[in-house]
Amino acid sequence: MAAVVAGSPPAPVTTAAVAAPVVLTLQLVAVRPVLNLRSDRVLAGETAPRSHAHLVHIALAVLGVLAPATG
Repeated sequence: MAAVVAGSPPAPVTTAAVAAPVVLTLQLVAVRPVLNLRSDRVLAGETAPRSHAHLVHIALAVLGVLAPATG
């Protein structure tokens, strides 16, 4: 991240520095609301259908961890 702030870093460093916040934003804006709705329904006693949102959340978390590690 320091290379991004200091000047013109190599492309992989820039990609890694941008990817992690983008992935986190996707998790917070797109996936977490779906998970929260489902959990609210389950806690209210409904039988909610199975959701693949957990798998998407895990995949995005892995990407968020790997992005800086590869830069």
